[in-house]
Amino acid sequence: MIFLLETVAFLQLVLIPGTLVIGLVRPNYGKFRSLLLIPGLSLLVNYIYAAAALSCGIFTWWSARIFTVLTWVLICLVFRREIKGFFTGNIWKPFQEYFTSAGNNIRQMYLEMERPGKVLLSVSLFSCAMGLIWFLVELLECRGKVFTTWDSALSWNYWATFWMRQEIPRNLSYYPQMIPLNWANAYLIIGRELQFVTKFAVMFFPLLAGLFFADYGLRKRSIPMLLSVPLLAVFFVNVDFQSHGAELDTVIIYCSTALLFTVYYLKDAGNKQDFYRQLLVIALLLAVAGSVKQAGLFLIPAAILIGGTAINQKRKELDIPAGKFARYIASLLAVTILLTAPFYIFTASRISSGTDASNVEFVTKKIYRGKSHLDRFVCSCRFFMLKLQAGQENVSSAKWVELDKSRHWGYTIYKLYDKQIIPGLLMLIFNIYVLYCSWCKRREYPGIMLCAVVFTLIWSVFFCYDLRNLALAFPWIVLMEAVAVCNFFESRIGAGSLKNLNFWQAAVAAGLLCWLFMPEVFDNDRRIRKFNTAKMQAGYPQLNTIIYEWAAADKTHRRIVTDYIYGVLLPEINNRFENCTFMDRQEFMDKFDLPSSGAVLIPRYADPSIREFVREQLEKGSLRESFSFQEYTFYEKTGSNN
Repeated sequence: MIFLLETVAFLQLVLIPGTLVIGLVRPNYGKFRSLLLIPGLSLLVNYIYAAAALSCGIFTWWSARIFTVLTWVLICLVFRREIKGFFTGNIWKPFQEYFTSAGNNIRQMYLEMERPGKVLLSVSLFSCAMGLIWFLVELLECRGKVFTTWDSALSWNYWATFWMRQEIPRNLSYYPQMIPLNWANAYLIIGRELQFVTKFAVMFFPLLAGLFFADYGLRKRSIPMLLSVPLLAVFFVNVDFQSHGAELDTVIIYCSTALLFTVYYLKDAGNKQDFYRQLLVIALLLAVAGSVKQAGLFLIPAAILIGGTAINQKRKELDIPAGKFARYIASLLAVTILLTAPFYIFTASRISSGTDASNVEFVTKKIYRGKSHLDRFVCSCRFFMLKLQAGQENVSSAKWVELDKSRHWGYTIYKLYDKQIIPGLLMLIFNIYVLYCSWCKRREYPGIMLCAVVFTLIWSVFFCYDLRNLALAFPWIVLMEAVAVCNFFESRIGAGSLKNLNFWQAAVAAGLLCWLFMPEVFDNDRRIRKFNTAKMQAGYPQLNTIIYEWAAADKTHRRIVTDYIYGVLLPEINNRFENCTFMDRQEFMDKFDLPSSGAVLIPRYADPSIREFVREQLEKGSLRESFSFQEYTFYEKTGSNN
C-alpha cells in the first residue's frame, strides 16, 4: 500500500535515524530539545547511507528498505527500556510534564514583574502562540502538494530523480546533495517518485525553528526569545519561500537556529560527559548545514564566534585541561570536515575536468549586470528594509534595479526609494536602534550582532538578487530585533478520561479518524491521481491542461519542440518535449525536421528568422495554429507534413 510506504519514508526522513543518533550519543538535552534536533540529524544519517550506497552501486529500492529496517531494529535495541514504557504507559505524560514546567515558569515570571511588565509578557506569549500557529497552518497546507517552482522542482528534486536511478545529475555546480539524496532515498522506499512526503517533510523545518525560540524563551523566561517567533513568521510571509521554490532555504534557517541554541544549551551541561557529547552534536549539525547548501559553511566560523568564549568558560568550570580539550575540538572539526568535504571535492574535480560547470561567477557577479559592490549594497538595503522588514510588495532586488547616477549619491538613493522614502527612513531608524540595543546587550547575547551583521553584509554584496539567500541570517536578525523591541518597551513602560490514554488506544482512534475523514489516503490510485494533478500546477497550469488535451488526442505520440522547461515535470507526457532555445535557426531546423516532432510551442521572443520560417510553413499549409497562451503559440504539423 503506497500510503503505508509513504508513512515509512516520512518517518525515515525526519525521525528514526536522528532518534538513533540521540540514543547513541545521549547528549542529555531532555525529550523536547532532542525532538527538535532529531530531523536535522536524520538528514545526516540518510545522507551518509545514500552516499555510501551510491559509491558501492547498490542505491536501489531493496537496499533503501534494508537500511530502513536496520535503523528501526537498532532503535528498538538502543531504546528497549524506553519503548516498553512508551507502549504501556500514558502517552500524554511527557507533554504534561513539559507544559506544567512551562506554566510554572510563566507563573513565576508574572509574580516577579510589575503590571507593565506583565502586559509585555502577555503580548509576547500571545504573539509567540500566533507565530507557532502560523507555522503549523503553513505546514498543514502542504499536505498533498508537490514541488512546482524553479529551484525545488527543476534543480533539487530533479537531481533527486537522477540519484534514485544511480545516475549523476547534470549542472550540479557546487550545490551540495544532502537533500536530493534524502529525497531519492524516500522515493526508493516508496517505490516511485511521489513528492507528497518530501514536500511535507521539508516544510517541517520552519516550525521547528520557531519551536527552538519558544522552548528556550519558556525555559529561560526570556521575552526576546518569545518575540522572535512572530518576527520569524513575518519574515517567512514576506519572503514566501514556497513561491520561489526555496524550500531548502528553510532548512538552512533551521540549521542556523539549531546551531544558535545548541551553543546556548552548553550552559546547562551538568558534567564533562554531557559537555563532550553536546559538542559532538554541534559538530554533526555543522556538517548538516554545510551539506544542505553552500551558505551553511558560514556557520562553522559562526560557531566559533558565538561559542568560543562560552565554551571556554564552561571548560574551566568543569576543570577540563586545555590541551586535552583542544585535541577534542580538533577531532570534532575533523569530523565536520570529513562529512562535508567529499562532495565539494567531487564537484570541484568534475568542474576542473570540464564535466560540469561552476555558476559561482554568475550568481555573485554577472547576474547584477555590471553593478559595483557599492551599488549592490545600496540596492540591497532598500530590498531588506522595504520588502523583508516592512513587507511592501513590488520591491525589486539589485538584479533588476536601475540606478539613476545622473547626479550625486544622495540624489541616487532618493530616486531609488522614490515614493517609499518615508517607510525607508522609518526602517533605517529602526535598524540603527536594533544595532544600538544589540551592542548594549552583547554580554547577554554574545556574537549575535556580529554574526547577523556579517551574514547580512555578505548577502548584500554577493547574493542580494533574492531575499531567500539571506535565510542563514534570519534567526540572528529576528533575535536582534526582538531584543530591541523589548528594550524599547522596558525603557518606557517598566519591566518587572483522555488523561490515561495509552498508545494502542490512541493508534486505533487515530486510524479510525483517518479512515472516516481522509479515506483517499488509503487508496493507491487516488494518491497517484492526486500527485499527477498537483504536478500539473507547475509553470502555467492552464497551458499544461491544453498541452495534455493535445497529447491525449494525438495517438502517434509525436513530440513538441519548445523551450517550455516545465514540460519535463508533467506526468505521463514529460517525454513528449524536444528542448529548443529558439535562438539559433539551424538548431530549430534540426529539431523541427525530426520524424518524431509533431508540433511547435514557440515563444514570442524566438529569433526572427525562426518566426519567418513558421509563417512560411503556415502559408504552405504545413503548419496550423492551434492556440495561443501568454507568450506562447502552439503550431501543429499537418498530416501532409508527416
